Amino acid sequence: MTSRLQREDRRTARVALAAGLVFLLAASLGRCGPLPSPAAAQDRPRWHRTPEETLAALCVNEAGWDSPGDCAAIFAVLFNNGVNEGVPWLVFATWYSPRFFAGTGARPWTSHLRDSDAHPEGMTASWLQPRDGGLPSRRARFASLVAECRFIISRPPACEATDWGSEADYTTGRYARAHRHDVFPYCGDGLVMRYSTNQQEADPD
Repeated sequence: MTSRLQREDRRTARVALAAGLVFLLAASLGRCGPLPSPAAAQDRPRWHRTPEETLAALCVNEAGWDSPGDCAAIFAVLFNNGVNEGVPWLVFATWYSPRFFAGTGARPWTSHLRDSDAHPEGMTASWLQPRDGGLPSRRARFASLVAECRFIISRPPACEATDWGSEADYTTGRYARAHRHDVFPYCGDGLVMRYSTNQQEADPD
């Protein structure tokens, strides 16, 4: 079950993104056949993004470069809600994270991440150079996240989550009352965060 605030947010996002959803569905339905080769990925227009690139970019946006376990839980949230709403997970993603797709969130450059050597628009950090502490470059890390997300998308969701965020996000502060009936299923090894599933309709304000 979802809270009234969540439902209102979704309705607003749907209206604002209606035109974009038509394009997204057309692009996703038109993508058939084998996955493109790395060379082909270099030649794709910058606006085009595969489902695995989208999930990997969302994962970076929400959890940073080095939390691949979170990608499975993020996919579970999007897939499970998509099933509940009767839409593909990619469509629900545009409703759930409209600022990410619009490039207006806290990390706007994540909306430009691609499995390509081209430097993402808006990113001020290095893309091809190794990171401090011997960590691989952001480009290499993103490539590995894309491969991980391709595997994640090919399998059933990791858990029954319908929302993301740490447990503290929903048990303290402004959201505590609306989410006091939530449970927090474990969504896979390596996860730092747990993800909430609303089990009861939030009380009206």
